[in-house]
Amino acid sequence: MRPIKKYVTILLAIVLIILCIIPSYALGNNENDSKNKITALLNEKMEDSQFADTIPVCLWYKDINQDNVERLTEDVLGFTKGEIPQNIKMPSIETLYNIRDNPDKKEQYVKDYLNETLYNRNIELQLTDRYISKRREISRNQYIEKSDIIISDINIQDKDIIFRSRYAPMIVAELNCDTIKRIAKMSDIVELDY
Repeated sequence: MRPIKKYVTILLAIVLIILCIIPSYALGNNENDSKNKITALLNEKMEDSQFADTIPVCLWYKDINQDNVERLTEDVLGFTKGEIPQNIKMPSIETLYNIRDNPDKKEQYVKDYLNETLYNRNIELQLTDRYISKRREISRNQYIEKSDIIISDINIQDKDIIFRSRYAPMIVAELNCDTIKRIAKMSDIVELDY
């Protein structure tokens, strides 16, 4: 019985040690995490710059929820992209085989096919264009809203903003080294690049 207790005690000790070590690796080091957000090129520019100098920085933040954009688009339009009708009957293999060696027959068949499917193709095109336009509008509004929050949280002045994308999670702004280091610690910031 005593050897079993010894093995159980050793096993428990090993498990406890592992459980103490794993969380420290899982949580990571916030200092290293923030340094990893700054690219090597930007880091090099920061080392070369003077304390008060500003550097043009491409700031990437966490993307908007694309699933939410899809849901809002579907709610507004009343249909999903998968529900856009595709009522265009493709020619059968047999038909294509019969016209393949006859250029005149092939040309006439293509003209007839395009005429027959014109109405359905136009409906599909209009619905697809409506869906894409609405999705872009919703996406653009969400990117503008999120970039406004990021700009406010970081306290970037309008004069320092070079560019802010309306279709990607990205802002380009003139920032000093202290600001770059500070925002690298923010959870919404993904990457800072020169």
